Amino acid sequence: AGKLAQKLAQSKSIEVPEGETGFIAIYIHELLKLPDKKNRIAIITISHGKVASEMINVVKKMLNVDFPIAIDMPLDVNPIKIFEQVVEVAKSLNADEGILFFVDMGSLVTIGEIVHSRTGIQTRTIDRVDLISVIEAVRKADASEESLDNIYYDIITLQRC
Repeated sequence: AGKLAQKLAQSKSIEVPEGETGFIAIYIHELLKLPDKKNRIAIITISHGKVASEMINVVKKMLNVDFPIAIDMPLDVNPIKIFEQVVEVAKSLNADEGILFFVDMGSLVTIGEIVHSRTGIQTRTIDRVDLISVIEAVRKADASEESLDNIYYDIITLQRC
């Protein structure tokens, strides 16, 4: 901030008061801070087979992000075991703004309600998951400060088109 104030003073032929240098330092500090994403909306995709993992791998590579989570549900595993796993994953996340679930079908449609009742975390669930919807949701969650409900309703509207 001091160097910037000196260069500014020299280039503009002005005097920069010492107190103003403090304000410049505050602005620089704020500009250099990395965005705090710990409270962002979590996105979890759950599907039968290995579809969720493959879909999330594509999303992570395309958008260069690391936060969407995939949970695969083998066809021979009791859904209750998957529900327990999802609840534990949800508890471990810093998802103060909520969790958006993408699921393919069947009993997985109720996962948001189960997680909410067991953890108190706000949830929304979208069924019939597709790659375009997950990409759009991750992009919105990563690049904006939209609420869980706004992202949810945007994706629902996108799917209807």
